Parts: sequence; structure tokens; C-alpha cells
Amino acid sequence: MNARKLDVLVRKCQGVMVEYLVPDGIDAETAMAKLIGLLDGPEQREAQGLGERP
Repeated sequence: MNARKLDVLVRKCQGVMVEYLVPDGIDAETAMAKLIGLLDGPEQREAQGLGERP
């Protein structure tokens, strides 16, 4: 795994959680959609060194 890219990915996920947890933040459905997008997207595969999906 690329540690730097993984760190960036984790920080982005933390940012989504902050958006959800603050008063008047995003709703749970939006937070889940953003997290799934980050965790199942190209950034996650890049952090793992897997590249693009076929």
C-alpha cells in the first residue's frame, strides 16, 4: 500500500464524518454515499496499488 495515498484517503473519510457530525451537517444517506464513493473508488485502489478497475 502507498502510505501517503492511504493517509490522504483516511483524511478525506474523516472530513466526511465531520460534515455528518456537525449540527446541520449532511444527512446519513449523503455521508454513506460519499464514504462508499471514497472507499470503492479509484483513490482507494490507487492507495492499495491496484490501479484502475478493468
